[in-house]
Amino acid sequence: MARRCLLVVWGLAAALLVRPAAAQSGPAGNALAAAEHVDKLAKALSDPDPDKRARAEKGFLEPLGLGSRADVELARKGLSPLKDSTNKEAAAAAQRLLEHPALSLALPRVRLRLKQEELEIALFEDDAPNTVANFITLVEKKFYDGLTFHRVVTNFMAQGGCPKGDGTGNPGYKIPDEICAEALGWDKLTVKEYLQKKTPGAKVQDEVASMTLQEYYEALGIKFTPNLKTRPVRRGVVAMAHSGAPNSGGSQFFIAQGDSPDLDGRHTVFGVVVRGMSLVDGLRSGDKMEQLEVLWKRSHPYEVRKLPAK
Repeated sequence: MARRCLLVVWGLAAALLVRPAAAQSGPAGNALAAAEHVDKLAKALSDPDPDKRARAEKGFLEPLGLGSRADVELARKGLSPLKDSTNKEAAAAAQRLLEHPALSLALPRVRLRLKQEELEIALFEDDAPNTVANFITLVEKKFYDGLTFHRVVTNFMAQGGCPKGDGTGNPGYKIPDEICAEALGWDKLTVKEYLQKKTPGAKVQDEVASMTLQEYYEALGIKFTPNLKTRPVRRGVVAMAHSGAPNSGGSQFFIAQGDSPDLDGRHTVFGVVVRGMSLVDGLRSGDKMEQLEVLWKRSHPYEVRKLPAK
């Protein structure tokens, strides 16, 4: 597999680097043509149309066997000549592709089996380190094996991970949210701007109208975590579920079946489905998680900061 993958990757790199350009010739023209090729691929992998994403993954990612650390590294090496190109367009296009979760070796991976099928999740450890540590720890303890997706709302989300099976359970503790107000722009967006954008003409109380969203939520007792890349709740992401109160997550999580901007900043996003999204779309309430397995994680110990469960 590694030999075949090596040939595919270097074949890709060679094709990208020597593909003739219509308008230019020489290194600059080759780099520009390569940039256009990689840019199309990067955009296809992030296309909102699931069919287009699936075709891109099948045509490029799956043949490389990206569930393997070695194969991912080969893919990264195959693209590195573009990333290091002096041509800014080529470098930017390659970087976008390298940053795609499906090509990021740095992201831990978890495989979830159900219905005799499987899906794969890349975990955003740099964005939500404690949440990822908690998830990996629970997976390795086989906590999730046999639990169900107890709540599924079509085109919205599939929620699971409750040991009681009804949405009220936790692993015996809770973990803090990991949400950065600055990353969401909440340190600048005022309450009035937010509400009127959401509901044009909405009336806003004078005492809070000029407050930023960060100031408003902090006044309610919500604590944000600085210096994190908080991600929005979009189709395919995996995020912590909670009771509605801050810092009330434990083991329950949900997978978004569609974009949910109203949930941005309210749930810690800690991963994304990189393979098997069609399986998520077909989930029904009561579907059982047969097994979760950590495919790869970083070499450091994973320690969880816990809050006492009340």
